[in-house]
Amino acid sequence: EHSEIAKSDTRKRNKALDISGGSKKAANAVEDEGKGDKDDEKPIVLGPGSEVQQEAMIKAKALYLDGKLSEAEPVFAAIAKSEPVSSPQVSAAIALGDIYTETGRPEKALEVYDDLLERVGEIGEVHLAVGRAYASQQQTDRAIKAYHKALEISPTYIFLWVELGQLYSQKGDTKKSTEMLLEYEKQVYAIAKALEDPEGTSLQERMHLIDVLSFVEDDKGTETLLVVATSDPAFEARAAASRALGEVRAVSARPILEKIAAKDGSDEVRAAAKDALDKMKGIATPGQGDVTSPTFVEDPDKLGKEPAKPSKTSPPE
Repeated sequence: EHSEIAKSDTRKRNKALDISGGSKKAANAVEDEGKGDKDDEKPIVLGPGSEVQQEAMIKAKALYLDGKLSEAEPVFAAIAKSEPVSSPQVSAAIALGDIYTETGRPEKALEVYDDLLERVGEIGEVHLAVGRAYASQQQTDRAIKAYHKALEISPTYIFLWVELGQLYSQKGDTKKSTEMLLEYEKQVYAIAKALEDPEGTSLQERMHLIDVLSFVEDDKGTETLLVVATSDPAFEARAAASRALGEVRAVSARPILEKIAAKDGSDEVRAAAKDALDKMKGIATPGQGDVTSPTFVEDPDKLGKEPAKPSKTSPPE
């Protein structure tokens, strides 16, 4: 099953604690493949919050990431009820809902999320959190609606296409489930195509797409990250791709990461590769490749040109 598409709890918690706003301006790689101008719609940006909110958030975040949920809960609750509406306040509400869900209180989580939707309904992360809360309560139709809204706001939440496929499958709608999984595969292939064309895709966009791939454990995504890590002309992109390989626990990439750590001409890239290798210590089986792979495609042309295979040559000097 496609049950581990999203990152580990720690990784997801880090992201949930760093909400600055959603944007319809986020790249939809299938449509523009990383090229061309984006629309000029301004993203929603939340303020930094009051000094009191910021200080409380530092305390709550430390407890949360240490797994001390019972201690973090009242601190997050206080921030979530505070004013003004801000990045710490929204992040606290999402984290509070996550705690309620993890501790068997999904109804309370939904109360928090519904209140949040009334205030900041144009942030994709909120709809993502709401959708997962609905899914945990077997409210499939409401979860599907929330996921579609999250994707409308944040198209780069590509892992949600897989979760939508699961939900439609639960409803017995095999056709719709397959459509969702095919859309996921198209997204991954389009991202791969954009990343493997550094001359036609800006560095800023490549960095963004690398971050997208760091949230999915996928054959094609890993192959693409390896191509970027070994051949992208920008050291920033090579370093980001190396770190992303560690995030998805792509242990099959170890031999190439070891070469990068030893031979890449950039100190930053070598350090990133070493960090990735450290994250894989103690992992005996691949963290990718057995989760999601293109298996629903009858016509390869639907996915565009097959991305190049990872280079077996040494990293850039």
